[in-house]
Amino acid sequence: MQTERRLGDAEDTVHIILEIDGEPLAAFSYYAIDLEELFRSERESGAFFIVTCWCGQPSCAGIGRGVMVEHRDGLVHWRVPEPEPERELLFVETEYVKALIGLRREIKRFVAQRRYSGEGPYGVVAQYANEECFRLGDEW
Repeated sequence: MQTERRLGDAEDTVHIILEIDGEPLAAFSYYAIDLEELFRSERESGAFFIVTCWCGQPSCAGIGRGVMVEHRDGLVHWRVPEPEPERELLFVETEYVKALIGLRREIKRFVAQRRYSGEGPYGVVAQYANEECFRLGDEW
């Protein structure tokens, strides 16, 4: 998770950079992560628009097909059709869950720090998709 403030911005912006084996899943200068979709994929199989536009609408960034997630035999299979290149990823389910728990903890720490430090307001990339996760960040 990264925060940045660009020249002229009144507030920091929170970016979620999803890395797999040290490599970003997408070009996060253009794309964003939908946390609700990512967290749903922790417990459900199906198509999830984990990669989205900064505005929160996948189609705005040219994403027409979600990440296909399947839970099977202690593994989590991802088929990522967009953004290119199309690829398949495989995770050990216990490690997948552990990583998402870690992300929730990181959000919780961030929200608590901002709340009690007086650092001022912040925005969230893909705000409409992600603001609830940050609002509830300290309640998980």
